[in-house]
Order: sequence, then structure tokens, then C-alpha cells
Amino acid sequence: MQLTAHQLDALNSATIGTVGLLTGGPGSGKTTCLGHLIRQLRQRNGSSGMAGAAPTGKAARRMTEALGEQGIRLDCTTIHRLLAYTYLEGAGYFGYNRSNPLPHQFVFVDEASMIDSSLMASLLAARRKGGHVLFIGDPNQLPPVGHGAPFRDMIALGVPRGHLTEIHRNAGRIVKTCKLIAEEGKWQHSPEIDLAAGENLHVDREWKNPAEQTQALRDWLDPTSAAWDWSQDVVDPIWHAQVIVPLNEKSEVSRKKLNPMLQGYLNPTGKQAKGNPYREGDKIVCGKNGWYLAAPGCPSEEMNDQRRVYVANGEQARVIEVDGGNTICQLDTPDRLVRVSKPRSSGDDDTGKWELAYAISCHKSQGAEFPVVFVVGDESSGAKWLCDRHWVLTGISRAKQLCVCIAKPQTLSDWCRKSHLWKRKTMAVEKMRELEDAVR
Repeated sequence: MQLTAHQLDALNSATIGTVGLLTGGPGSGKTTCLGHLIRQLRQRNGSSGMAGAAPTGKAARRMTEALGEQGIRLDCTTIHRLLAYTYLEGAGYFGYNRSNPLPHQFVFVDEASMIDSSLMASLLAARRKGGHVLFIGDPNQLPPVGHGAPFRDMIALGVPRGHLTEIHRNAGRIVKTCKLIAEEGKWQHSPEIDLAAGENLHVDREWKNPAEQTQALRDWLDPTSAAWDWSQDVVDPIWHAQVIVPLNEKSEVSRKKLNPMLQGYLNPTGKQAKGNPYREGDKIVCGKNGWYLAAPGCPSEEMNDQRRVYVANGEQARVIEVDGGNTICQLDTPDRLVRVSKPRSSGDDDTGKWELAYAISCHKSQGAEFPVVFVVGDESSGAKWLCDRHWVLTGISRAKQLCVCIAKPQTLSDWCRKSHLWKRKTMAVEKMRELEDAVR
């Protein structure tokens, strides 16, 4: 695939040093540029010495699939797996570090805006002498859940960067609106749904209060509803759709309010067990990076010596078995079986680290992609304080085919005029400039 002059310029700018940044919004061609770069490097250096990584398993799988569509085979993995994260005596360690650097000459890291300061420091510390690291991402998406904003700070510091501004992917209104939000802070949606014409960003405003808003969401998720013909485009409203909300609680349309309702609505016949909050067939999400007990049948290569499996914060799983004391869930990318346990006298309690995932926060959606996304516009004061253009852009860009915003257009417009990203104070840029001055 030939790159445009603009893309070639951006790629050249991003790769003039050992550490570089390739940035751009949805549809700007970041993965196309990466594919071109990998192809050129392989022609010169062979196929070894390269690694692709992303903060989450979902993002790593998307990276692998997107490169595969260009005819490039590169098995991308999570950053934790790349750094050989291990669990020993109650603590986690990276096998690759400053004393034992990565063997790869070239490392490509997607969804870099999600990386917090600690993980970024560990990754850069593990870079081999003379090794190259290229960070790829959208600087207008949400900052990391963890502390810091290193991707943003590297841009401000002047790390070599190529920025893509032209839209190349024919993804319709979603991509066009993401560009409009990032550049002008303005909102624009489709007048009506017409996927063939690229009109795939719809706003449902036929509601007056949170109760009617919730009912509108139920109508859209109903396979028999006239709102959307699920039979033609997606098969399952549980696994091919995702509800994204601003708040975890303290709102009538928060995650903790909507999830029990959606569980009963979308999975009413799932097998239950007394004392267990989950049902067979539920969609649940991990809330904390960690090593969880492997369930029978889990591939041995995914377990450590203590028969534990690493699961990253934000990974989603399907509940396949429940009883009064345990929940067995299945994850993919890679395939794993994990036992989520209830509180025991030994203190081995994983239940509180997992939650229903019919509705998730926007931060939990980062790095993932779903055929259909429902973005709920919360009118509560907490949501209006939290949400800004980066929240909106991140939420709507999770949709591959269709995004339906159950929100008031004025509320979305108000959020798009605000930006909290640069208000996060880290002092990283100032410290790095002090160090630069000290070594001159």
C-alpha cells in the first residue's frame, strides 16, 4: 500500500530518533503507516527483532488483526507480557528491565495514550542499547487511568513526532466527527442512520428524564425492537454491543445502576447460584491488574508456577460456570480460564475485583472496539463535571459500525467545548527540561 506524501512526512518525523511518536485521530492512517514501516524494516533487516504491544489484550488483538489485513504477520501482545511480567511471593516483577533489556531492536506500541507513568518508565527502562521504540496513538483520547500522562508530556517535551491529520479510512460520520471534535471542539451527528452512506453516528433524544432514557436504551438493545435490526448487522446485543457511561455511581444512568437492569434484561435465563452475583452467560470485566487463579482446562502456557493467570484491568470475560463459592470465566487474546472466588478465611477474594460489564466506563472501553456502541449522555452534575471532548471522542470512536448516543445534542456540544487533558499536572516536562539543562 502506497503512502501519501503527508503520511511519509509524518512517518519520517516520527522515526528520526530512537524513541518517537506517531499520532493522529481515527482513520488518519496510523496503522497503515506502521505496516509500511514494518515492511521496509523487514526488507532491510529480516523478520526478527521486532515486537508489537499495546496496554490491553483487546488493543493488542486489534493491532495484530489490522496489520494482518495488510499482509503483515506480527503477533502483538500486552506490554506486561512483552516485559515478561511475573508474580512471586505476593508481588509482581518485570523480567525485562534495565539490567535485562528486551532483545528486540524495534518495538511498536499502540494505544500509547493509555499508558501511565509507571508502565511507561518500565517499558523505556527495558529498551536495549540502540533499540528503537515507536509509540502510536491519538493524543485527543482520554489520559491514563493511572497517574501521569506520559504520552501527552512526551509531545510537549518535543520527542520526535509525526502527526497525521488527513482522514483516509472511509468510516463515515464517526471519524469525521472525531476530527471535528479534536480540531474545533464541535459536535456533529448523522441526520438519520444510513450505514451505506456512512451516516453511523446517531443521537436518540426521544426521552425527557433518566427513566425514559433507560427505557430508550432497552429499546435499542431489544432484538425484537424496531429501533435497530440486529439480525442484519450483529448477532448478539450482549457481545456485539457495548454501553458506555460517564459515572460508576451516584446517577440514575450510572454503571452500577444500569448493570443489574441490563443483566436481567439481556441474560434473564442464565443459570444462577445462591450468593453469587453472576449468571452463566454474563459479561464481566476485570477491575485490577493481577494474577488470578486458573480454572481447570486453562492452557498451561498461560499459568505461572502457582497456577495463576495474568489478567489486565479492563479485560472482559464470559461467565461459563457459577456455584455458591466460585465463578469460572473465559477470556480471549490469549485464551484463558480463570476462577473468581468469593471471600474465604485465607483472604483469597477476587469477587470485588470483577464487575458486570453490560455497561462500562469510558476509561474501561479504551483500546477496545465493538460493532455497536451506545453512549449514554448523563445529565447529572457529576457527569457534566467529568466529561469533556476527550471523553466524547474516546467513547464514540469505540464503535466499528454504529454509535448511538442516548444523549441531548446540546449536552454533547457542551462537553466537546471543554478539555481537561492539559489540566492534569505531572511536572514531568519541567523535570525533564531541568535534566536537559543539567547535562549540557
